[in-house]
Amino acid sequence: MVSYGGFRMKGNQWNQNYDFQIIAFFNLGLRQSKFKCIKKCYWNPPQNGYTLFCCDGVSVDNVGAAGFGVVVRDHLCQVVGALAGGIGITTNYIAEIYDVVCAAELAEE
Repeated sequence: MVSYGGFRMKGNQWNQNYDFQIIAFFNLGLRQSKFKCIKKCYWNPPQNGYTLFCCDGVSVDNVGAAGFGVVVRDHLCQVVGALAGGIGITTNYIAEIYDVVCAAELAEE
């Protein structure tokens, strides 16, 4: 599915007829998509007896609506817990820091 999506995103929008009909109807004009390239990435589970916290924080624009997410996995790749939430209006930096703090609090529990 990722490769298929990357293949379709060349040029303007999705380059499908219905996209052009909607763009023409609303008189929006064309814009180039910012698709780069798809790269494979691999994930290794933590060692036996360890727990992995995957966390990320994000803000729409650099001061905008922000949120965070944490996924906790054990050495068998099983999801042990997850946490997500909205922070309100803040910067990317604050969202990232808040995410790490929430992961540390979750680890403490």
